[in-house]
Amino acid sequence: MSHMIARRPLAGTGPTARTSDRTCSEDDCITRLSRYNKAEHCYLHAPVRFPRFRGQFTSEYEAKEA
Repeated sequence: MSHMIARRPLAGTGPTARTSDRTCSEDDCITRLSRYNKAEHCYLHAPVRFPRFRGQFTSEYEAKEA
């Protein structure tokens, strides 16, 4: 009977993201963007975007934030 040894694959040997020749638009950033990333920046340099929440802000909240 043969014995099987369970091993984890070596780091970096799995499938990689498909990249294009585009790089991040930020100065001094050499990150290559995925072909599926339609943005001009990498994850670290992308502008912060907040989701739109349903409903309205109460006047108390707006007064506190002002």
